[in-house]
Amino acid sequence: MLRMLRKRGLLSVSNIQHANWMCVCLLAFLTGCATQKDASGPDSQQLTQVTSWTAQGKLAYDVNGQRGNFSFRWIQSNHAYEIVLFGPLGISVATISGNEVSARITTSEGQMLSAPRPEQLLQEALGLDMPVSAMTDWLRGVPRNKGASDKVEGSTKTAVEGFNELGWQVEVQRRDKSMNPSRVRISRPGANFLVIVKGWSY
Repeated sequence: MLRMLRKRGLLSVSNIQHANWMCVCLLAFLTGCATQKDASGPDSQQLTQVTSWTAQGKLAYDVNGQRGNFSFRWIQSNHAYEIVLFGPLGISVATISGNEVSARITTSEGQMLSAPRPEQLLQEALGLDMPVSAMTDWLRGVPRNKGASDKVEGSTKTAVEGFNELGWQVEVQRRDKSMNPSRVRISRPGANFLVIVKGWSY
């Protein structure tokens, strides 16, 4: 077989070198693709500086004995936001939108309200005492006012990142492969929110 390949000129030194070069190029291409894929999403330090993002997931609440859950889509663009809450079968329950100075809510029943802050609107429309303004940072595991927060100690079983702020305790209980928070608990006496984020985009 070797004699036949030499006779036909297929086993020359130049052909072998060319084949080796092609293998090296292919390996470099595949490595570059893998590296690019792994680099997607901000790291834990960059995450604190992100101002525009979209998160989707589930929100469970227990507020003064009132319990329930929503699916949600949260779109944040600098200081502007739009939060859509979905009930069973993916039906929109309410849409909250606004910025640092004003907010409005539209319910599935056609009710429209506006106020300076979204907390007031959720209280009036849905009866929920939820710290929406602060959750813009808390969902990313970032204190709203870094100097005013006390670190929360880890649980007895696993280390839990967290802090106390504005009378609330925030715990980042889980992160995904890109270091985005995927399970965040926000609580204070009489109110408990568990946020499960299934997808982040930037």
